[in-house]
Amino acid sequence: MLALAGFLGLLAACDVYDSSLLTGGSSAGGSPSNGGGPSNGGQGEGGMASCTTPDQCPGVDSECGTRTCDNGTCDVDAAAAGTPAEAQTAGDCIHNECDGSGNIVGVADDGDLPVDDNDCTGDLCTDGVPSNPPVGVGDPCNDNGGAHCNADGNCVECVTGAHCASTVCTDRFTCAPASCNDGAINGNETDLNCGGGDCPACMIGQNCDFDSDCLSNSCGALGECEASCVDGMMNQDETDVDCGGLFCDACGFGEGCQIGLDCETGSCSASDTCTCAPNNGVVIISEVRSRGPGGAGDDFVELYNPGSTPVTLSSSWTVVSRSETAGTYDTRFVGSGQVVPPSEHFLIAGTAYTGAAAADAPFVSGLADEVSVLVKNGTTVVDAVCYQCGTNNFSDHTCEGAVFTLVGCANNINRSIERKPGGALGNCIDTQDSSMDFAEITPSNPQNLASPPTP
Repeated sequence: MLALAGFLGLLAACDVYDSSLLTGGSSAGGSPSNGGGPSNGGQGEGGMASCTTPDQCPGVDSECGTRTCDNGTCDVDAAAAGTPAEAQTAGDCIHNECDGSGNIVGVADDGDLPVDDNDCTGDLCTDGVPSNPPVGVGDPCNDNGGAHCNADGNCVECVTGAHCASTVCTDRFTCAPASCNDGAINGNETDLNCGGGDCPACMIGQNCDFDSDCLSNSCGALGECEASCVDGMMNQDETDVDCGGLFCDACGFGEGCQIGLDCETGSCSASDTCTCAPNNGVVIISEVRSRGPGGAGDDFVELYNPGSTPVTLSSSWTVVSRSETAGTYDTRFVGSGQVVPPSEHFLIAGTAYTGAAAADAPFVSGLADEVSVLVKNGTTVVDAVCYQCGTNNFSDHTCEGAVFTLVGCANNINRSIERKPGGALGNCIDTQDSSMDFAEITPSNPQNLASPPTP
């Protein structure tokens, strides 16, 4: 529209033929001569300008009209209305043509499209006004190395991740190379930013092609990473080899951990190793044997202080036992003021005891081969363990968890059952399940008050 207005303004500034220009004019001399004919430059008939030659007529000649001087009167020889003008501007949505009165006028031409040679814009004329609006986002194009149109009408490499092999289109409309932190499954990845050899291994439940794609080193039949706690490696979320974390069993004493739930003991130390939280004011059964090389009287019960403070074994402290067939518990030991320091042991032994560590106190009477042993403080059962040679009935005995089975426990062998972790690591593990808390050891390893603290 601005082009049309400018053109019409230009025409208005020119002296072109119009009937008003040919009437009402006068010569420099004023009125006609005495002869009645028009003088040069004067007024002719009917108010038309007088002339002797066309160039004396007002205005200028154009392709739409030329001045004429007919019988001393100025006139115009005008081209027919609609006659195209020679001067045209391509793509301005305007057609220049004659108006039948000798003037050139601009007429809206919506077929004179403003072609901008851009695949991502349209070429439109609307009532003589040109425009190049953007085409649809994502429409194909082939300009400047691009392939897709964006909202600004530019031909670019991508506008969505679907246009890229990496599935990642940047805010500059270029495809980003595949990486292990781009939030997309691309490259050799088997799941989001993991697997494939280039990225970190995948977690449990994520997709995989090979065992090596998984932190657990186990890719299941359904193509998902599975938990594996038997591969001999510390992987997935394990805190030590094949233990700890969400998927594997708890780790043993001294093994790695992050929290207490990673440990059989329920306690993870500041150095990230499984330990036992101090259990103050008690002693627990740490090792027991019903017979040894010296026969049935070569028996002992070893007690352990798992706390950080000494425990005095007053007369309220007792050790009682009951055989698999007996109906009641009999007292085997009564405290008499002995003091058991933290992490140390107290040894009670039978009459035929043959161990290297001397007994700290004797049994009142010995243990049966298959037996339930209790440590009591007054009427309170502080600790208990039941063990058997084979399958027996301890249904009405006081036991912690399952009964420990010691095959051949009636044999005169130098062996015993010891509370874990055992030996120099001490005997603090107490999950309330004897079958889990104890282990068979050969030879026996009795310790007394003279033995060094453990650990």
